[in-house]
Amino acid sequence: MKARGRLVKLDRSSLPWTPRLDIAVPNSFSSDPRPRAATTLSVLLMVAISFGGGTAALAQTLRSDAVGLRLQLRGPIDLNSNAELDLGALPLGSYDLITHGPRTATTRGRLHLSTEGLEMEPWSNATALLLPPGLVETVHHDRRGWVYLGSGAVATGLWWWMNSTADDAEKDIRSAVDRRRAALDPEEQKQARLDEFDARAEFSDDNRLRKIWLAYIGGLWVGSAIDSWLLTPHATVWPQGEAGYQLSLPSRSGRSAALRSALIPGAGQRSVGRDSRANFFLTSFLTTTAATLVAQDAYLSARRDVASAARRRDAAITAEDRQRWQSEIDASKSDTDDLSLVRWVLLGTAAYVYVWNVIDAYRVGRPEAASGPRFSLAPTRDGARFAIRWDLP
Repeated sequence: MKARGRLVKLDRSSLPWTPRLDIAVPNSFSSDPRPRAATTLSVLLMVAISFGGGTAALAQTLRSDAVGLRLQLRGPIDLNSNAELDLGALPLGSYDLITHGPRTATTRGRLHLSTEGLEMEPWSNATALLLPPGLVETVHHDRRGWVYLGSGAVATGLWWWMNSTADDAEKDIRSAVDRRRAALDPEEQKQARLDEFDARAEFSDDNRLRKIWLAYIGGLWVGSAIDSWLLTPHATVWPQGEAGYQLSLPSRSGRSAALRSALIPGAGQRSVGRDSRANFFLTSFLTTTAATLVAQDAYLSARRDVASAARRRDAAITAEDRQRWQSEIDASKSDTDDLSLVRWVLLGTAAYVYVWNVIDAYRVGRPEAASGPRFSLAPTRDGARFAIRWDLP
């Protein structure tokens, strides 16, 4: 935490505005993990404009001494502030609180303001495991939720389709077995046996793929819950007596962001406020992974065509039939080679996106220098407070 001293405080009831100058100088207890050759002077200039005839004493406030911090509230009112929040000026209710800072992680939480005081709870908890993927984020107006929901819906549709084709193949097996047992002509028995081989091969491939799609959906479900529950940084609120509440925020680091993105693509970028990059990496990884599975299904279908044509060529009696089935084999082999290349390209792309995502998270997750002057306008009980905050090297 940073030591903070109030140098000037004027309270003039005869004036419609009250200037207040706060200066914060970090000391050896600074939360910034990086060694610094010189201290940073954080200057906060506030001008409170009163519309009620006089300026009353400040109500309890919510504040943090983190350098360059920006508070974002969404709830009964939406508000962005670079300064302390006058809690007495906010309507009672529940808010989504998001903090952004160059040296702190981007935290997300749920703030409850009532007549009894202020309570802070995490963005999500273990109950996210019981909810559809992305629902928690969607409720909090986080676009990442739509990525999870859309991917889950597409994957569920593909699993249902694969499940249907596996069931059809199982029916074809029973039908071929019945025809083989009822056939009296050797040629009919041979044809039924060939159809049975084809149906069994299709059922084996489809059954394996529907299990993979089910694992994909399960991974999406659990991954979404872990993302919102365990990988989303949370802020802690500490009561400070009559002064109000102090926000305690986790520091950001490249290693922490990279670890998060290694577990869930994009989670590291999201932990430092790079939501667009986070959604790009998550969408790219989920899309290329799903496309790889679709390409694998097409490849297995072409490979089955080759095996089926080979069995019929071997069972053919006339040279004409053998030549016809050989032509089918050559055409199917060409398709198989093309689809094999496609699936490996897609799998390589998914791996590339994953590795790139981890490296990018490490790069953007490192602490940054505070930016220039930052402006904010926040409500107070009597009017509004305009704040300018900047850091001097």
